[in-house]
Amino acid sequence: MDPLYLLAYLSSPRILADIAARTTGTAVATLSKDALGCQTIILPSLEEQRWIGTTMNAVDDQVAGLRTLADAAAQVRAVLTDGLAAGVVGLGGPPVPSGTVSDPAIN
Repeated sequence: MDPLYLLAYLSSPRILADIAARTTGTAVATLSKDALGCQTIILPSLEEQRWIGTTMNAVDDQVAGLRTLADAAAQVRAVLTDGLAAGVVGLGGPPVPSGTVSDPAIN
């Protein structure tokens, strides 16, 4: 069995829900060896497992990269909006006197 395939399979939302339904405990959820042993695992050919595992791993890497990019963009946005609110960052137009609001549709 290909380990990347197994990881992708066991981390699917459907399988995680199945496993969660068999966990016990309230403070710390536990899963017995017998409960995990009851989990059905669909096993395509080893070649297909390797393809699926490699593909899902690549998608996971892309998702992680996009999350990092989105987090960085959110941080830049927060800094820019703070700067706009403080009046230290402009949008490239003429300066607006402090305490006034500029509406390009009116001016």
